[in-house]
Amino acid sequence: MSIISIMSMSKKGVVTIIELIMIILILFISFSVFFPPARYEHNWDNAYSALLGKDMMTALVATGDLESFFSDETSMYNFFNTLFPESNLIFWYRMYKVKDDISVACNCTNSQIAQLEDWVTDLRFNNRDITISFCQTSLENSNNCIRNSDEMLIYGYKDLQPYEQLLSDYVMEGNGIIEIVDFSSDPDLDVVQQKIFGISDGGVFNNEENIIIEPYSINDLIYQVHKNFYKIPLSLSTTQTETIGQCPVDAEKGIFKFRGNEYGFWVCQASEIYFDSTGTTNPDIGPYIPDQSFSLGGFDFKLSYIDSSSKIRINFLDSPKYRFENFISSLHREIIQSDGNNDRVFIKIDGFVDNMACGVILNNASDSRTAWVADFGGGGAGMVGDDHRHLMISLLVWASDKQTTSGYIPELEKGYTSSYITVKNIDMLEINQYEIGVGYPY
Repeated sequence: MSIISIMSMSKKGVVTIIELIMIILILFISFSVFFPPARYEHNWDNAYSALLGKDMMTALVATGDLESFFSDETSMYNFFNTLFPESNLIFWYRMYKVKDDISVACNCTNSQIAQLEDWVTDLRFNNRDITISFCQTSLENSNNCIRNSDEMLIYGYKDLQPYEQLLSDYVMEGNGIIEIVDFSSDPDLDVVQQKIFGISDGGVFNNEENIIIEPYSINDLIYQVHKNFYKIPLSLSTTQTETIGQCPVDAEKGIFKFRGNEYGFWVCQASEIYFDSTGTTNPDIGPYIPDQSFSLGGFDFKLSYIDSSSKIRINFLDSPKYRFENFISSLHREIIQSDGNNDRVFIKIDGFVDNMACGVILNNASDSRTAWVADFGGGGAGMVGDDHRHLMISLLVWASDKQTTSGYIPELEKGYTSSYITVKNIDMLEINQYEIGVGYPY
């Protein structure tokens, strides 16, 4: 055999081996594509995070610490850190409910703040005390008063055009705005007023009685304010001691003022109440004990609580519908809802038809709540009755930011929340939501 033949056969052998290797590679790739290997992925980290949140929520409910811990950031994070002192887990929590402490940024005078604080004192419903506090702001910049508040109150006329961006940003963050003002002329109602509160000028009108509107359904914007007005108990305090024939000991006397009239009431031994229904300064109806209803001035009320000899709590009853007197002043411009939507009107002139004077107009967009209110105290503090201050309480509770959030990180890679809902219906139906979040930073 020649050398050339041997070399030729050697080359053929090399080619055959290369072809074989290529075939094996092609088969291997084909099998991996068409028959991928079985792969098992566990989601233990995700399940563990979700389980931790549920366990922590269950523990808070079982120990009775749910509401107190969610209302106290220090207690909540001490709870987290006690359970997991050394961990790369991240915790946060949210709460959706009427806050125990409502902060109001008030564009008003010192005397107005003092008056407001007197109106909202001793607020309590569903067995919890609610504190409404006021800080003064001029709206000139977003100061701490505004940044730390749950809602804003603008008391009296102010040109809002320079503050459009500030007010728009404020409501977009979930806060509410209430404005109490009458307009003397059409130009006073600037475009920002119209946009924020959804109101427009309706000319002039003749004053009549002003009635609270009944919502058609729970979806109506006015429903929550309506519920607050009729369901939140109004606190009334006594101011002096008097002797009355109906009580074996000296009774404590107070005044219940509404529709421009004053009705005396007497607390006897912190157990029963007598009222003066005629304005003669002498008790002529009673005794009443808690949960009993009574009538004064043509309207019905309920004695809800006798807290002590110096304090009682009553509720307005909605049959017949309550009517304010001279709430809307005919000396000023008629204000109407700009979109013609009657479902936004909470107080109006009796005999209401479209485009007639309103006393309270609500507005909302997304999570924001705003309300324009006629200046019911335009005649001075002496013109304000307990019905007016109870309306303000109802509006302030409605407009306040209901969400409390702590520790939330929007850019978190993975996170899971566990929710819990509580329902209270001692004075009024209140549905509260609590969330605990657990996640990893990466």
